Amino acid sequence: MKLASLLLVTLCWAFHAPAQVQSNPVPGLPGIGVAYGLNASGLIESILVFKNGQQVQSLPVCTSQPVPNTPPLGSLNMADMNFDGYYDLLLQTTNKDDNFNYCVWLYNPKAQRFDASPQLSQLVNPRPEPKDHTVTSYVNQDCQGGCHEARTYRWIKGQLHLVKIATQSLYQGVPVDAPGCVYSLTVQEEKKGKMVVVSRDRVNSMGANVCY
Repeated sequence: MKLASLLLVTLCWAFHAPAQVQSNPVPGLPGIGVAYGLNASGLIESILVFKNGQQVQSLPVCTSQPVPNTPPLGSLNMADMNFDGYYDLLLQTTNKDDNFNYCVWLYNPKAQRFDASPQLSQLVNPRPEPKDHTVTSYVNQDCQGGCHEARTYRWIKGQLHLVKIATQSLYQGVPVDAPGCVYSLTVQEEKKGKMVVVSRDRVNSMGANVCY
């Protein structure tokens, strides 16, 4: 299954409402709503945050240029990215070759505001994993969808730390349409501050060591 499908399961909902007119509620945050801040050309310059109908924040987009409001670009999603029990905001900014980027703002319950997360905003296809409280960045690469790199991060004192890298590539130049296991899956894990190779296997397109 491609990451896009998994991500849509993780993220609760998206909206494409007119900006600066009506805010959409944030689940789990009573009285809090968000809307688009558009420029004169209809491009997204910011996300507006409202509390009880009053604007309390304007969150500038993390990109150098305004974001097109042409779904899926400009889709505003919500997910708990740091596992603190509160929904965070993700604005999709790119959509190319199944690789998506987002501007991410984390909800700060103490300050009751959203704060930009430069680390999460730099990840491709960020996917929260609630079971082990990690975030995986999944980069699709060429070779008919079978090649990719997955980087797994863990939150430590409010910062993301890389703990695992899984890279799947074509096995020694084997043609992509050859039968059986045509990919090599290399897994590295963090050990004493260094990334160390812990396994290297020949696998099929699903990453399983089942060859036929």
